[in-house]
Amino acid sequence: MLLRMLAVSLAAAACSSAPAETADAATGPTSSSATTSAGSATTSAGSAMGEPTGATGGSDTMSGPDELLRVTDVTMRCTHNSYHIEPAMPFDDSHRYTQAPLDVQLGDLGVRAFELDVHSGAGFPVHHIPFGVDDLSTCADLGACLGVIDGWSAANPAHHLLVVWIEIKDELDGVFIEDYAAFDAVIRGALPPERLYEPDEFKRGQATLREALLAEGWPTLGETRGQVMVVLLDVDDPHNRDYTKDYTTLDGRAMFARAGDSQYEMPWAVIAKIDDPTDGPAIAAARAAGLLIASNTGSAGKSDADNAARLQGGIDNGSHMLCDDFPAAVPGQDYVLDLPGGAPSICNPQTAPKACTSAAIESLGG
Repeated sequence: MLLRMLAVSLAAAACSSAPAETADAATGPTSSSATTSAGSATTSAGSAMGEPTGATGGSDTMSGPDELLRVTDVTMRCTHNSYHIEPAMPFDDSHRYTQAPLDVQLGDLGVRAFELDVHSGAGFPVHHIPFGVDDLSTCADLGACLGVIDGWSAANPAHHLLVVWIEIKDELDGVFIEDYAAFDAVIRGALPPERLYEPDEFKRGQATLREALLAEGWPTLGETRGQVMVVLLDVDDPHNRDYTKDYTTLDGRAMFARAGDSQYEMPWAVIAKIDDPTDGPAIAAARAAGLLIASNTGSAGKSDADNAARLQGGIDNGSHMLCDDFPAAVPGQDYVLDLPGGAPSICNPQTAPKACTSAAIESLGG
């Protein structure tokens, strides 16, 4: 807890020079209305899902950005298959990319969300496809990958909330992952309590995650600085069903769980992934439900033009995590994951209040 308090203090000091703009007063998971980058009429995601009775939105009496801005006010860089190393003989063009080590992505590239593919076996190995097809990784297993993130986080505690998506890819492993207690134990062994942001913490005294979301909205940046949130990506059974205990609860679990588009009212539903960033209606529906949203943007095997269009769609539509194969420039390729207007993250054009600045979200070097 002391480390977390220190992180919040450091972040507040870093943000103290941010412009003192006036925010619209609002309540709900997304603090205020915002004008989209395309110049359309302003929208209020908070009112779209109903005004939560206990939420505290942006107002002129707030003491600083960390108390005003919420996690859903941010658009962050995310990497797809964050561990991936291009194989010597790629089986498919979609395998032709290499990601930097996770701490380099965090420190040098401004990445704040990750995706890890996890398999059955000792320590839960991390790679894409087994049997030598596409199985090279910058970190060997779940504990090792999370340990790299934990080490960077401990050294840079003023970062905003990090998100780690976990996809269980055990279909070809011969043995299915069924011991979720052991899975959670690996996560908690790699991320200490002051670092791991768990579903029980999100509840904030409410009976369920959904009730907390409706009553309180998403936590503020100050409440989650220096922490890491882990999310089960799978929406297919058995993992989604079994991890949520027959779709009823995440009580006692280490991970949050992705909600499919028919699950937004489930008692544990607070986060979603809309793969297509250009699907504005689908993203708007998830945002209206108050959910934190990820989408896939640039991908190996697609053209620069297609990737650029997907990235712009994700920014304009207000997806919070833009997951990409190319967080850094690649020789001979024009496309790169670029969030104009800030680093490491930017203000979400659909949800952030007018007071938001990229420096207020995070400014580790400021």
